Amino acid sequence: NGVFEMKNGTEATASLVKLNGLDNKAISFNKANKDNFDKYLEVASDVKVGDVVQCLGTVDGGAKYTVTKATVLGAATGYTLNDKGGYKTIKVDGADYKLSALPMNGYNWDNAANNNHGSDKVFYTDGKYVVFSTGSQSVIGVDNLAYLIDVGEKEDIYGKTTKVYKVMTADGTITEYDVSDEDVLNATTGDTGNKASKVEKVYSYSVDSKGKLILKPIATGEQGGINFVQGGEEGAGKYVKATSSANFTSTSYRVDENSVFFTKKTTASGTEYVILKGNELADGQELRGYFAHKTVNGYDTMVYGVISAVTSETSTVPYAVAGDASYVGKVDDNYVNTLNITTSTGEATTISFKYTTEALAKAGLKDKLVGYKNKVVEYTVEDNYVTKIDVITAKNDYSNDSWNLGALTAYDGTTAVVGGKFVKVASDIAITYVNKDGDTLKASEDQTVALAGKVLDGEGNETSTYNKNVIVKVSVDGNKVVTIEKMIVEVDGDDLTGVCK
Repeated sequence: NGVFEMKNGTEATASLVKLNGLDNKAISFNKANKDNFDKYLEVASDVKVGDVVQCLGTVDGGAKYTVTKATVLGAATGYTLNDKGGYKTIKVDGADYKLSALPMNGYNWDNAANNNHGSDKVFYTDGKYVVFSTGSQSVIGVDNLAYLIDVGEKEDIYGKTTKVYKVMTADGTITEYDVSDEDVLNATTGDTGNKASKVEKVYSYSVDSKGKLILKPIATGEQGGINFVQGGEEGAGKYVKATSSANFTSTSYRVDENSVFFTKKTTASGTEYVILKGNELADGQELRGYFAHKTVNGYDTMVYGVISAVTSETSTVPYAVAGDASYVGKVDDNYVNTLNITTSTGEATTISFKYTTEALAKAGLKDKLVGYKNKVVEYTVEDNYVTKIDVITAKNDYSNDSWNLGALTAYDGTTAVVGGKFVKVASDIAITYVNKDGDTLKASEDQTVALAGKVLDGEGNETSTYNKNVIVKVSVDGNKVVTIEKMIVEVDGDDLTGVCK
């Protein structure tokens, strides 16, 4: 709550924090009391002049103050304002953060001179609340990146025309936004050349106080600890599955399951825009020279990339364990049902379905959605609503890109035996852990790849037959080597028959 300032002299102002000892008297930090610096202060090695810092006092046989850099919340994608024109909440990574009642000394959330009605881009937190903001360059992270799909116009009932941008954000959501008056991209629908040069690229985005979209071009270079590459010398790249790396002209980057790829896929039925994670890429997948990377656990790792043409083996369909379905009611001009799901990464969320009438919505709930409960489903979302969903089909032929149901009788993380078939295990295998209790299927807190238990007879004795406790998605290379890319495993070795087709 204030500004901590180190000085050679003894001067102090009302804006400076005074650090007290156990006797509740101010500690002197000056040349005459130079030992107090080591005695009372522990300053983190990465703290520099001008940093926003936290100064936390502890007592362990004596007073000690630890000075560390305040946490930068990262990319703010929206905010709400109070009736005084100041900030009310800040939205980061889909969550609304409240503002501290004790912000940095001298900072007033309601003062327009401080926050300029939303021009601030960098927000600092004490670990729980936002304590300060600055109006410097936006901090760009994967959470405020958007892929521009299309530019268009819409007309209201009074004939007023409004420009709209259709974008896909890093969570795969496709939304059409009215364009803010603060727009700097200036993408136009009437000028074919202008539009072509702006669409199918990634931008940083924010949403203004009116809920309108602001897109900004990304500059090459380091921003917020992330290095951005915008074409240039790196050129096109290629994903190499054996090393989980993206190889460009002069450099290779690690690709992990958190790497995000904005993807365009053209099929006979039309064009599809989806988000792929790193562990969903096919070997040899071509990547555009627009991406970002940063150091993660010592590896220079891809943050995001762009794919213009999907290699056929690349998966673009998310899957999840389905739960209860509900009728929500009317939302805008639609009638909406929701389905609880647990995603392949263990996240509990909902997906939504829209209908033109209440009768259709209730019929859809009764006749279809309730039937997905305790099943593993694949689905497609566009404009926030599911356009296709189905229970996964286990082909059991171990063909390329197929799901298969079987008994896991051996597993060491590199190789496995499923359904009596010896297979390899991908180094970046995606594993979903589930627990089946009777007819109920749910995500499991236990993260164990259990081997199949044996089927019991009517008297509870083990038979020679194993439970089919895994559903695996496999790839097959040119040498007919079968590799598990994705696995849904029952953590007690119980049978998963019935959760897929």
